[in-house]
Amino acid sequence: MIYFIRDVHSGLVKIGASKKPWKRLQSLQTGAAGLLEMAVVIDGEDADEHALHARFAAERVRGEWFRADGLLGAFIRELERSSRAIPAPVTTHGEQAAIVKATGLSKAYVNQIFLGQRAPAWGLALIFEKTGRRVGALAPFSDAEAKVWARLTLAMRGTTDAERAA
Repeated sequence: MIYFIRDVHSGLVKIGASKKPWKRLQSLQTGAAGLLEMAVVIDGEDADEHALHARFAAERVRGEWFRADGLLGAFIRELERSSRAIPAPVTTHGEQAAIVKATGLSKAYVNQIFLGQRAPAWGLALIFEKTGRRVGALAPFSDAEAKVWARLTLAMRGTTDAERAA
């Protein structure tokens, strides 16, 4: 499989190949100073990885890391919206626990969101705002789109709560 791992803070993307891309993300995260996220995974082999490296050579920063503000960014956004994207496995308990800690949402509620049993806009916005993770309906959004949507959603909820309190 071919993976595109994004450094949330720098925006750089690593293009790589692995039979277990989500485990690869975990191993890279261990040595990374910033938060990494899986942008997208598609079917492919080593030869496909090398072809992608060549295709986006002009955006290479170092090694397998590339700027994603040009052609590569557009390519990833297209993949995220396409049927070629391989969905992430259900989040691990550790990931859910981190979201619970960051957001203050209950474990049961976060689990329901990840199981697709709930998809409240404010909950998804809160998870993104506190963790940078796009889940549920936010998954196909770019980081910039998700940031604007999350801020608007949370602002509207804050207004609603304030109006109810008055």
